[in-house]
Amino acid sequence: MKNRLPIVLSITALLSGCGILSNQVEIKADHFRFENYEQTVKPEFEFIYMVCHRHQPTEWEVARQYPAGEQNLWIKAARYEKGVGGVPKVAYFNFKPNLEAGKSYAPKREIEGDNIALWIEEVETGKRVSEILKSELQWPLSDSLKRHQKCKSSSV
Repeated sequence: MKNRLPIVLSITALLSGCGILSNQVEIKADHFRFENYEQTVKPEFEFIYMVCHRHQPTEWEVARQYPAGEQNLWIKAARYEKGVGGVPKVAYFNFKPNLEAGKSYAPKREIEGDNIALWIEEVETGKRVSEILKSELQWPLSDSLKRHQKCKSSSV
């Protein structure tokens, strides 16, 4: 009990190895990386992410890799407003871009009030690789069934 330093250093080294972010990992051959969006410094928290993984609904994740090529992607924008009690306003978008291997992509948005415009850009160059889709952020009724249906048609 007198000398805890070696134990503390061993545990720290072990845990720090788990801290490598998935957007820092090398992209697999014939894959692209999709980096989801998170805004947590304003009074409104925003999360924009692909809602499907392995054709099943999923939650926000820093980044994931998928096989390159033609895609059918469902993306959810969620905005948590200050003082509303944890229920976000949401909008869903369906993009069908051709995403190249070895590249990273991320959603970009413009929001004015409850109106949101969303598109996908290549991270390194800032080049837009999808159309710009527009929607209105709305309070969801129940989107569990809708998410399952969307993921059945998703390419990821």
